[in-house]
Amino acid sequence: LSKSKMLWCSTYDCGRAAAVAFQNKSKYLGKIEEVVSYAGDLASVGAGLQEVGGVPVKASLVLPIFLRWLFIYDLHCMCNYFENDQGFKTGMDARVARFKEMVPNAMDPKDFFKYLGKYANGDPIVPK
Repeated sequence: LSKSKMLWCSTYDCGRAAAVAFQNKSKYLGKIEEVVSYAGDLASVGAGLQEVGGVPVKASLVLPIFLRWLFIYDLHCMCNYFENDQGFKTGMDARVARFKEMVPNAMDPKDFFKYLGKYANGDPIVPK
């Protein structure tokens, strides 16, 4: 829903971060950790899918921004908050590096699509 560079994380990496935190309670108890395994835009995520699947991918918005504003205004405001540097864009790559200290093999888009293995309709991502 945005063309801007964003911070991404798979639910799988969220779970692995939680496991690390539970296993190292003394280190993480009372601390806030950002769970951010990748910083990029839709085009870079599409490029990851294209590399894994071997099929050309054109990244585009599912919903035009005008329609997002018109029909889903709360979501539009949330996207604007993240798109317009509210402190989230500063140090994106450093945030990913800090998370990778906690979960060294955190997924980028290529790793995520390889792990997922199939599209929502059940077709395999990686051709056989």
